[in-house]
Amino acid sequence: MGIAALKTLTPDHGEIKSVRTDDAFLRRGVSRALMAHITHHARSLGMTRLSLETHSTPAYAAARGLYEHLGYDYCDAFGAYGDDPLSVYMTKTI
Repeated sequence: MGIAALKTLTPDHGEIKSVRTDDAFLRRGVSRALMAHITHHARSLGMTRLSLETHSTPAYAAARGLYEHLGYDYCDAFGAYGDDPLSVYMTKTI
């Protein structure tokens, strides 16, 4: 139905690397469930912050809307990321 990946940046900061839902399962809560699972797992590892990078293009508006709804705020680039007009960065204390 979908996949998600978590990367450890520091012991207390993780990066959500990917959240993808198979086209056959769109609009069924798969991405929301994956985000909940990643958040739970990150907390179990002792992380207190999650961040992500996503695209700024219209094709990713639904993803950004989901992240906003889940409490992620826009932030500056983090980790190895730099300024990129096609990217936006978001973060959340968990």
